[in-house]
Amino acid sequence: MATREGGRPLLEVRDLCTHFRTDKGLVKAVDGVTFELHPGESVGIVGESGSGKSVTSLSVMRLVPTPPGVHSGQVLWNGEDVFGWGSGRVRRFRGGECAMIFQDPMTSLNPFLKIGLQLTEAIALHLRLDRRAARERAAEMLDRVGIPSARARLDDYPHQFSGGMRQRVMVAMALSCDPALLIADEPTTALDVTIQAQILELIDEQRRRDGTALMLITHDLGVVAGMCDRTVVMYAGRVVEEGPTEHVFGDPRMPYTIGLLRCIPRLDEGAGERLEPIPGAPPNPADLPAGCPFRVRCPYSVPRCAAERPELRLLTGDGEAPRRIACHVDVRDAARHAVLDDS
Repeated sequence: MATREGGRPLLEVRDLCTHFRTDKGLVKAVDGVTFELHPGESVGIVGESGSGKSVTSLSVMRLVPTPPGVHSGQVLWNGEDVFGWGSGRVRRFRGGECAMIFQDPMTSLNPFLKIGLQLTEAIALHLRLDRRAARERAAEMLDRVGIPSARARLDDYPHQFSGGMRQRVMVAMALSCDPALLIADEPTTALDVTIQAQILELIDEQRRRDGTALMLITHDLGVVAGMCDRTVVMYAGRVVEEGPTEHVFGDPRMPYTIGLLRCIPRLDEGAGERLEPIPGAPPNPADLPAGCPFRVRCPYSVPRCAAERPELRLLTGDGEAPRRIACHVDVRDAARHAVLDDS
């Protein structure tokens, strides 16, 4: 597990807002997100669809077109503001210093170009290798991610690979230039469970080998529990809880996090235990309600939640690692009161 003691963060996201101007008004896809990631650290970003996870990662990579997107806040890479860079600096950053694995490898790979050409293009650009050396590096990376006959497969097209093999190609492409940060956005969405496990194990093994930091965006809380040092929980475009994974999962302090954890089966529960879905649906980002956007789905809601949107605040306690939550209610006290009322 990476240490955060001392040293400057590799990535700092400060009050990031990414809004989209549409015919129906301003869509607040990301609305004041703040978190940081240190060298070699792994951070999981979780939340329901529409919570702003993918737009956050695309904003970090400067991949949101403007317009219709509108950015504010800061994304600092080793202390430099990414939004202040020119196009040449952005090209060096993408793929060379920070790489991304997208959800669907079939749409991420060009179907008209051989795999070898797509791999060597980035390698030649960022590592400044000639064509032969770049091809050798590409074959080495395909072999490293477990593709048989790697050198011969360089001359194949994407449709000649299975879904799992295409995703392995994407992992090889992302890691081929030794980036300091790997962003994996739902990297196993279209794969069966066996292949999912293989791809995730491959990503974790390769990043640990190279000391690469990881930002993992996923719906699968079990994957985050097994792979990530810290967890960032997002809802309605904002961070609602963030802290060490073992504490966020072991003692969640924000009602939305509690709801997510109750939606998944547990090995320590008896057979026949029913899962508890979160009632309702996430709010429309073009028409967010006043106050806390989770209040209409929250069993702990109080009158203050309807009037005032909670800000992310630092939460500390005796012997506890610091974490941050955005909630007006202390769920521990609320749970104790509920038990007393029932008795």
